[in-house]
Amino acid sequence: MAILSKPQSALITLSSWGTAAQQRIVPLAVATKDAAVTSVLYSKAVLDRYPPLKAFVLALAAFSAVPVAVFVGFGTATGAVVLGVAGTGAAMAQGTMLAVASFVLFWFLLGALFFAGLTAFWFSAGYFGLKVVRKLQQ
Repeated sequence: MAILSKPQSALITLSSWGTAAQQRIVPLAVATKDAAVTSVLYSKAVLDRYPPLKAFVLALAAFSAVPVAVFVGFGTATGAVVLGVAGTGAAMAQGTMLAVASFVLFWFLLGALFFAGLTAFWFSAGYFGLKVVRKLQQ
């Protein structure tokens, strides 16, 4: 058996470590993917079975998309500014800004929840009203 030079020895060690890590990570990733696909399929089935719930979920997503996008943009921008300027007080400065922004986001999401509930209420009233009318027609 020949003695390997240092760079070749390190390469073999890293390669075997990578292979071992891959053998542990791949089954975990596959199991996670399978669980996610199952969850999505189950969620779709539940939402298709209960149209008022589907209306609520879609309305909530629609009404909260812009506030959440603005919040993410604000967090990214303030993070970049704070990290660009800061040193010692970076975490406190961004934490304060995000706390204020979270307070504002809370009220927007509360409004989104209200409008989603209102939308789902009227959709449900129409949906169940239509079901009652169809039963009465039979």
